[in-house]
Amino acid sequence: MSALPIPRAARRILVVDDDPGAADALAHLLHLELACDVHTAYDGAEALDKAAELRPDVVIMDISMPMVDGTEAARLLQRLFSANGREPRLVALTALDTERDRARIREAGFQAHLVKPVELDRLIDVLR
Repeated sequence: MSALPIPRAARRILVVDDDPGAADALAHLLHLELACDVHTAYDGAEALDKAAELRPDVVIMDISMPMVDGTEAARLLQRLFSANGREPRLVALTALDTERDRARIREAGFQAHLVKPVELDRLIDVLR
């Protein structure tokens, strides 16, 4: 796959996962493949701090994280950004895939739900 830039609407990405190796690896791959600015956070609380600072266009977030899980972080992110009318696109990247999980993730405001392990091409399609 060649490094084609993604649309202007998704130039800054925040990857959130409590597995630092997984977050860093995905961030590296996305940077190489999409030629965009990719940052990482390793829990929901850190994601909120980084999102406030970076104003990402897309947040790719694990759901099962200690302290502040992905669904709670998504709700808080939406509140944080709703005042300026520029909410990031939320993509859940999780091992959770029951009907109850999917409903909970949708209700939290995620626009896409991908199940780990995800093929990089599939993730890139969702980001485009």
